[in-house]
Amino acid sequence: MNNASEHKPETLKNVFERMISGFGWEELMIQEKIPEIWKEVVGEKIAQKAKTLRFDKGTLFIRILSSAWRTELMLRREQIKYEINRIYGSRIVDDIIIK
Repeated sequence: MNNASEHKPETLKNVFERMISGFGWEELMIQEKIPEIWKEVVGEKIAQKAKTLRFDKGTLFIRILSSAWRTELMLRREQIKYEINRIYGSRIVDDIIIK
């Protein structure tokens, strides 16, 4: 006798998460979401001045030309890191390097 409760179907989300993890695509998925999250955290005005360069093994690299904005971001770096991780729902950013 086949009991339907023994074999519950897996959600598509779980299948995709296992695939992403199995293929080592986590870093690529984060890289795709970081610019959007960055803009949400710092706001449109700062995001226009401070661009995400890349994300590499927990470090987010930011490029900014204005020394005034650079100072502002340096002062807010821990808060920004916290907000990015909160929005993503996991600790993905360990450090922010501002160039």
